[in-house]
Amino acid sequence: MPDTISPPALPRQRPAPVGEWNGPDGGFMASRYEHGSRGSGVRVTGVVLVAIVLLAAAIVVVPGTVGPGLGIAAVGVGTALVLAGLNSPTIAVLLLVFTLFLRQGLRVEALPAEPYLFAFAGVLGAAGVALSRRRSRAPQFGAVEGLMAMFVLWCIFSAVLPHPYPESDGTPAHYFILLGVFVPFTLYIVGRTVIDNDRTITVFLWALVGVWVYSVAHSILQFHAKGLAWPATFENYSASASWSNRALGVFGNPVENGYVLVLGFVIALFIARTPSTRPLPRVFLYAMAVVSLYAIYLTRTRVVYLVFALVLIGAVFLVPRVRAICASMLGASVVAMVAFAPVLLTDDRNSGGLLSSYEIQDRLNMIATAIWAIGEKPIAGWGIARFDKVNTYHHQQWSQEIPWFRGYGIEAHFMELGITTELGFVGLALWLPILILVWRKLRTAVKLARPGRDLLVGRELIAMFAGFGVLWTIVGFTVDLRFLSFANAMAWLLMGVVVGTADRPQVAPVPERAPEPGGVHLAEDEELYLRWVGAR
Repeated sequence: MPDTISPPALPRQRPAPVGEWNGPDGGFMASRYEHGSRGSGVRVTGVVLVAIVLLAAAIVVVPGTVGPGLGIAAVGVGTALVLAGLNSPTIAVLLLVFTLFLRQGLRVEALPAEPYLFAFAGVLGAAGVALSRRRSRAPQFGAVEGLMAMFVLWCIFSAVLPHPYPESDGTPAHYFILLGVFVPFTLYIVGRTVIDNDRTITVFLWALVGVWVYSVAHSILQFHAKGLAWPATFENYSASASWSNRALGVFGNPVENGYVLVLGFVIALFIARTPSTRPLPRVFLYAMAVVSLYAIYLTRTRVVYLVFALVLIGAVFLVPRVRAICASMLGASVVAMVAFAPVLLTDDRNSGGLLSSYEIQDRLNMIATAIWAIGEKPIAGWGIARFDKVNTYHHQQWSQEIPWFRGYGIEAHFMELGITTELGFVGLALWLPILILVWRKLRTAVKLARPGRDLLVGRELIAMFAGFGVLWTIVGFTVDLRFLSFANAMAWLLMGVVVGTADRPQVAPVPERAPEPGGVHLAEDEELYLRWVGAR
């Protein structure tokens, strides 16, 4: 027997596992490993250096020619942000959210494409990097994703097929395919796989709050300080236009702006009522929620008021944390409607009246046109992004009581009718199962979500997000959602986040290790070392 004992082989140091306690035995399931921060620090330093060099070049050029200088500055900042986004899928998603939100104001003719396209490419790249490094779970594609892929392919097929009329001048086919379908579907998958823990969901919540705050400010500034409202989406409307006296927001659309205002209102109340929220942010959220009520009123759009009422009713039943506030708001809304009945029960939309009939007449003639068009080309439709052309050359009248010119040449204001007219029953047969299957997944996710009224990310938040997604499909009965790029993308992203919570194992409390004699916890390698010392 040798006099000395060799030290035992200590366990090789591995990256800290990141996973969840799940299963009947409470075992730890490591979904990925968190590596050291040294590589991240090097990448961040490189990003900062690239940004400094490019911005310095911009400063040199700016005094002589402002345009190229600003272009170089934009490229420098954009490069830094894209590189940072590649290192963090969460940052990449937030960049896409903000570029889609400010899309109307970020259009620069000097750039080869709109900024949101670069941000979207960053999301795809960041998702790929995260999957390759096992920072995110690999997406599990099923029937929903398969139908989404087939629907996108059918849209592309419809765009290249010959059709009797050219595509819309204002909204070309690639807009519908990219912003109306591909980006929202991609964000649904990204929401399932990337925004997959409490921290990223919390960051995403506060990003939505920031978007909401800016929308509230823009809606009010449009009427009280036009020069401060950017982008000035209301400049192209004359005083006699139907949208001239509505809060258009940064989107130039009162429906999309109102949807964002309503969602932000409920999210702000939810965060404010969370016990972990600090006092100063809580006061700010309450104050902005009160101000946002005025912004919602300024939209002067019936579907926005309907969405607001449905959200309040849904919150009373599904979100106990804000039940008292939402119930009080419903009661106050009824009192306000009775008090302002002389104004609301008029057909003057500019003053807030709700009984104007011309928009209903527009939609009835549009529906008659869609029914006729579907009967003429039921299989493949008239071609994507061509509803306005069909409604121009084959405009139909609902009845003799409705003027023929109502709704002439307008786009579809019913999502499913627009899809069937342009893509035929083949497109509708792909679209409806997507909605039905996603609704079922939302319902399952709400049932599996963690209970707890004090949690920020729990069953109440999941139920609220799921309700937003279902409500968005209801809005499609009054407007073609493919035109509302930001709200459409956010709705699908929220639904993806909800479905993702049901995909991953639910978090349970971490079992505590029994203390050693003397109340000291010893790691495995420390125990081996002490045994080796004792053996000597």
